[in-house]
Amino acid sequence: MAESTKGRILKAAVYMFSVYNYYTTSMAMIAEKAGVSKGTLYWHFASKEELFRELLVKAADYFIKVFKTTAQKSDISAVEKLYELIKLIVEAPEKKYRIKSILSKNAQFISQKSKEKLLEKREEIIEVLAGIVKQGIKEKAIQDGDPHQLAIAVLAVIFNPHGSWLIDELRDKEEQANFIFGFIMNGISTKGELK
Repeated sequence: MAESTKGRILKAAVYMFSVYNYYTTSMAMIAEKAGVSKGTLYWHFASKEELFRELLVKAADYFIKVFKTTAQKSDISAVEKLYELIKLIVEAPEKKYRIKSILSKNAQFISQKSKEKLLEKREEIIEVLAGIVKQGIKEKAIQDGDPHQLAIAVLAVIFNPHGSWLIDELRDKEEQANFIFGFIMNGISTKGELK
């Protein structure tokens, strides 16, 4: 099935915003990269801000779906769920959702309306993650504490747009996932070390 015009536009916008930034990327540049006319681009998106917001929301929705699917697995422990999430995020389709790169290059350009929408999505992710943390506390694998606060700390490590320097030297995706997992578990596990 052929990719939709809107899909091509979003894909082009992901590339442009992650390679350049919001300020230097024009709608004309996005249209050219997508292989559509500016009229077609404006038919789908009234403004660059609207396009940028939709891009961020779609990325957030992807991660919400991943988190919920993993959290609902009843056959694995909380620690296994955390590892699985980290691995899925590390292996996320980079060309489709370069969210870390987009956020780090464009944080100052995100409008208040977009920030509010992203905060709503972030809260959804935190609630799902807090459920996994509660499970881990119950299983005595994660230290007793406020699950919401622990979930925020875990999320900050996973999605820190400025933290890529921590793993840039690790080219292998599994090595990256193991490093992040170890870093998190050393902070929240009941034993303070990997099992």
